[in-house]
Amino acid sequence: MKKLTLTCDVLSIVKIALQQYIDRFNRNQTDKAIQRASNEVIYHLYTDADIETLLKVWSESNKGETTLFKDGLDNDCRQMWDMIWNSEEYKKILNKQYCMGINGPGVFDKALDRFIPCSIGDHYSAIIRALEEHSDMWSLYKAFKKDLKPIIELDIFILKNFILVGNKNNKTWYVPSERQY
Repeated sequence: MKKLTLTCDVLSIVKIALQQYIDRFNRNQTDKAIQRASNEVIYHLYTDADIETLLKVWSESNKGETTLFKDGLDNDCRQMWDMIWNSEEYKKILNKQYCMGINGPGVFDKALDRFIPCSIGDHYSAIIRALEEHSDMWSLYKAFKKDLKPIIELDIFILKNFILVGNKNNKTWYVPSERQY
């Protein structure tokens, strides 16, 4: 029998393996923003150069290992996806998905890079939950609630740092000094 010799493009095989992994992962993923951001990265953005860089980082994190998928696809693909999910590029794409309203209404906190979901018409409660994460602003909010005197610094912080997703009112309607008590 003649020996069959095959050649292949390793970068293409790795990209296909990463696509297959994310397709399986997305079946159990309920966060649509994560699904869409992951798909956008691997199906539309990652080039051969990106895959090559990913492989170098993966190899370094595995003590110089150069043999891919020797224990099957899942372990190596999961490690590579963890690297992708922790990258700044991915986080920007994910945040864009949240701000587009893929997961419904909410407040995106730019300072913490975090999306806080809410019900339709309940953005103010989400803003309050977000303020609790900023101790200096939370103190100002508590002072406002006590005296009901506008605190411009608090209003400016909300206007600059929060993106309201799925709201129908003007953003200034949600600042504490504009609320009717």
